[in-house]
Amino acid sequence: MRMDVLYQASESYALFGGVSITSLFENNKEADEICVHFIASNFSMEMRQNLKKLERKYERKIILYDIDELEQKIKDIGWPLFGDSYATYYKLFIEEFIPEEVERLVYIDCDTAVLGDLSELFTMDMHDAALAIARDCDPLPFHEQTEEERKRCRYNCGVMVIDVVNWKKNNCRVEIENYLHTHTHCLHEQDVINRLYYEKIMPLPCEYNVQPVHYAFTTKQYFSVYKHKDYYSYKEFERGRKNIKIAHFFHWCGESAWNKGTLHPYRKVFRYYLNMSPWKNSYVPAKVKTNYVLKIEKVLYLILPRGIFLRIWHAYRARHGLALI
Repeated sequence: MRMDVLYQASESYALFGGVSITSLFENNKEADEICVHFIASNFSMEMRQNLKKLERKYERKIILYDIDELEQKIKDIGWPLFGDSYATYYKLFIEEFIPEEVERLVYIDCDTAVLGDLSELFTMDMHDAALAIARDCDPLPFHEQTEEERKRCRYNCGVMVIDVVNWKKNNCRVEIENYLHTHTHCLHEQDVINRLYYEKIMPLPCEYNVQPVHYAFTTKQYFSVYKHKDYYSYKEFERGRKNIKIAHFFHWCGESAWNKGTLHPYRKVFRYYLNMSPWKNSYVPAKVKTNYVLKIEKVLYLILPRGIFLRIWHAYRARHGLALI
């Protein structure tokens, strides 16, 4: 069986994508073939050399895509920057660069570690769905949200299984492009995918996108605070926490898992795979600047019992309409 896996990155995130690819190769050694399709702007020579080292070490294939023309197209369309780049949109253009023979593609964010076997994602029956995605732990509200959408537990697009045949058949990229022309959303393509395809997405088990709040707190603590419609059951959630396939370490108290002095729940996981990667001696952690609210969060996380911290954290951020990350 062949696994086709897609990563995308801005120049500043490419290294973290390399660490995630290391974890993918390390924990899927039984796969017959793994082909990583890596899209990024401005791959440095060092990055290219280190990815070649990964290829040789694990006897896998990594295809690099330089996307200057694609990035210009995104600019011409008029989509806004997300952070410091347009990288979040690259995955929407898969039909323009992924080889024709690829029928199933798993997209994985760079701020992840693959901790288990992903073969099921390539063999499961998706029926007529173009996308299979895990639920979001607690999504940031977006503009023009309806009352029904506020009650829903949305999908987190950090990990997506894409049925390329159905994606093309349903003309998903054009539909998303047309929608983004006329609507402004704070999480960009993730909001649009939820708005357009919520009823058509096949839910992935929790273990394929275990987010920091899942990992930092017990199942009981989590469900004492979060009351999502359409979310995982207590049993499903607990199984995911104990059987993590993909750890998703987006920001925690304003910091990433790779920052200097971070308290991120996945900091040791990131460091473990960094030390297995070609970047183990070249990456220097940087301290991130945070505002006073995030500094207070960090102190409270250090000194309070986890359950009490979670209640305070949730109440404050829900009140102010902030992302609970």
